[in-house]
Amino acid sequence: MGPWALDLMHAGPPAALLGRAVEQAIAIPAFGLPPNAVLSRLTADILTPVPVGAVSIRLWTIRPGRCVALVGAELTSEITSQVAVQARAWCLRSDSQIHIPTSAAQEAPDRASSGTPWMGSPQAWNPGYLDAIEWTWVTGAFDTPGPATVWTRSRIPLVHGEALTGLQRVLLVADSGNGVSAIADPSELFFVNTELTVHLHRAVRGDAVWMQAQTVIDAHGIGLVNSVLGDTGGGVGTAAQSLFVAPAVAPQA
Repeated sequence: MGPWALDLMHAGPPAALLGRAVEQAIAIPAFGLPPNAVLSRLTADILTPVPVGAVSIRLWTIRPGRCVALVGAELTSEITSQVAVQARAWCLRSDSQIHIPTSAAQEAPDRASSGTPWMGSPQAWNPGYLDAIEWTWVTGAFDTPGPATVWTRSRIPLVHGEALTGLQRVLLVADSGNGVSAIADPSELFFVNTELTVHLHRAVRGDAVWMQAQTVIDAHGIGLVNSVLGDTGGGVGTAAQSLFVAPAVAPQA
């Protein structure tokens, strides 16, 4: 369950399930995707909140290719029979036989200086998803408004009986930039993202993912979250979320 309502999911697990479907399709020749491809961009439009319960995923190839390919996907709630999330993913061939000069990525924050893993949920938010992730703060906290940096590790698998992949780990938490860098108490301000766009420039390695997130909002109810994502080897990409922002409680007349 997500932080806003007990019967609605956090968008992290649906995004990770969509990424899992793309990973599976790469290994199926009929989809026409590059061999050994890496998902380089996933844009997920959240059409409606996803109820807690069974979901199904449909996947199709929009643009097949030996070097680059574009995949379409949608996640449907089995409870409402509605398409809740629509996504597009670019998959790029990764070739170990070529050697190209690399550019420096952002260094990983020092975990040694981080605190102990945070336990429990902020007072204004529901548990569930927040308790399923281990959060170790470098700067900031859920109850401290403003930019923040945090290391994360999933405490449970995405799908029962399956080991999490690096892609699934980063997609599980990429949608959390909004909450990690919240600029106000959610009991006072409603800030919900309509989409999530993740760009990755290399495969994610290891079981720990860090996020450096910052939220900016306009006085008239539009917001944007930008996050840097990484693993122990440094930065792996970025995430962005467009926000709808409004008072949580209507002002008294």
